[in-house]
Amino acid sequence: MVAEARYSDPRATPYVADTLIARRDAVARHWLNELNPIHDPRLDRQGRLTFDNAAVTAEVATAPTDYVLTWYRVDNATGEHTQVGEEAWTTGPDGRMPEPLRAEEYVAVLIRGIHVAQPGWLRAARVHFRRTAEGWETVGIERAFDERVPTTRQPERS
Repeated sequence: MVAEARYSDPRATPYVADTLIARRDAVARHWLNELNPIHDPRLDRQGRLTFDNAAVTAEVATAPTDYVLTWYRVDNATGEHTQVGEEAWTTGPDGRMPEPLRAEEYVAVLIRGIHVAQPGWLRAARVHFRRTAEGWETVGIERAFDERVPTTRQPERS
């Protein structure tokens, strides 16, 4: 794109390109770490949750030490969320839905990242899923939930 500008000074093209790249990287470092950067959550038929971390993918942060998952039964008519099971700690971007939720039509999971250098990752992303004939469909992600924040590491992991 910068080469298309055909600057008269040959030093301008690499300077402008480097400047744009540096700005892009600064924006990514800030905004991908301000809130929990999970994206593309998936829940398979067996109840296995997987997701990606945009900040890690963009190489503007290292992986968190843990993720904390809190699962909910969702009443779609009232919007009420009822926690099912205890918080589950996992070292990777995956986890298992509690067995009692397998028969539900709507479920949600709060996902928090534990990272010493990224306190914004503690602000949960809440992901909603709906059961379909083909399996579970992601129907929404809400960001920056400040519900109960984990402060200590739990011994059990999913």
